[in-house]
Amino acid sequence: MWFSSLTGAATLLGTMLVLRLKRFSLQWIACSLGLSATVMLFVSLFEMLPTALKLCPSWIHLGIGMMMGLTLMESIHCFSEAGAGKKNAMDRDRRLGWVLSLAVIAHNFPEGAAIGVGFGVKPELGVTLALAMAVHNLPEGIGMAAPLLASGVRRRWIVLISLGASGALPLGTWLGFYLLTGSLDWVAISLIFAATAMIWVVTQEVFPRAMEISPKAARWGSVFGLLFSLMIHTLHG
Repeated sequence: MWFSSLTGAATLLGTMLVLRLKRFSLQWIACSLGLSATVMLFVSLFEMLPTALKLCPSWIHLGIGMMMGLTLMESIHCFSEAGAGKKNAMDRDRRLGWVLSLAVIAHNFPEGAAIGVGFGVKPELGVTLALAMAVHNLPEGIGMAAPLLASGVRRRWIVLISLGASGALPLGTWLGFYLLTGSLDWVAISLIFAATAMIWVVTQEVFPRAMEISPKAARWGSVFGLLFSLMIHTLHG
């Protein structure tokens, strides 16, 4: 639990780095969104999905997890768009921040379950998973907090949201260790669900908004995010 708590705290650390900034430009926001989006996309495609398919290589698990993820994100999208007219930049940033926060929470819970199962199977595996996930949780916290702060959301609310996202990970670890170690089917479905939700948010919300703010800064953020992801993937592998 201590390892997963530290892993979750990396999300809060990324948020605090954003909140420490007194001023930030639109280019900085676009760059941070591009960086965090690339890291989240990389983790979803090359970490979470392969891990799920190794646990349960079945089209049924893949279909159920993807359907759950798409249903959740489409429901959130329809709800957030309901009754809304033409929005200004602050409204779009606020909406992006909330959608991304929900996706990070949905993302952290099954990640925590995977850590718990790892500890249940082999302690060394649990430690490795916790350390690897801690590193990529940092840019997730940055990407989650930046649009919320830009839209005028109060700092204490951003901290509380980040605490909720951070707390989802140790909660998932507890569930995975004590309840799911013998049920890899649910762990696999949860990982596919989380990866699908994150891919949806990145492609439908984060990248488009980053490119709208500043295409050049968003591209540089994506480059930094890709280099960062490749470095962590190489060290983890």
